[in-house]
Amino acid sequence: MALIVNGVTITKAPGPAFSAYKSSVTSNYGSGSHTTIVFDAEYFDTNSLYNASNGQFKATTATAGRWLFGYSVQAEFAGSGAERDQNYLMLLHQDADASTVDNKWRNAHELTGDYHEGHGASQSIIVDMQNDDTMQVQYYHNSGSSNGYIGGGAHGNRTAMFWGYKIAE
Repeated sequence: MALIVNGVTITKAPGPAFSAYKSSVTSNYGSGSHTTIVFDAEYFDTNSLYNASNGQFKATTATAGRWLFGYSVQAEFAGSGAERDQNYLMLLHQDADASTVDNKWRNAHELTGDYHEGHGASQSIIVDMQNDDTMQVQYYHNSGSSNGYIGGGAHGNRTAMFWGYKIAE
């Protein structure tokens, strides 16, 4: 594959990438804890880095570098008004060298107001990934009950997606 930009031919092959989606709706997320959203089906995964059983991307030595990650979901979220103090989705980066989650990469998309069926949320982030670093999408609410759902559907009707592309060494 070759790309010509301003008269310069670039022949480097595309980097590793993945795109996963939820094949069905998940509902009744527990209150007061972060829950990883499992995107259980893959559109593609060039290097088998995304685990569709636990919802986690994991970098290897060969795929370490700068990555662009993102998600897009259609959802109905828990609670309303004062009942919903916190309600958000986030991309969570776990640094393999750290004993705890590096909070600077808890890049949250806070959901405020009264959200009803069909609300969409999306977010993207560029992160330097090293061997054994992980990335996942999590949902949190503290409405006091198990509530909310994240949409899903067959390929072509995907309402919840998680993706990543290596963009630089």
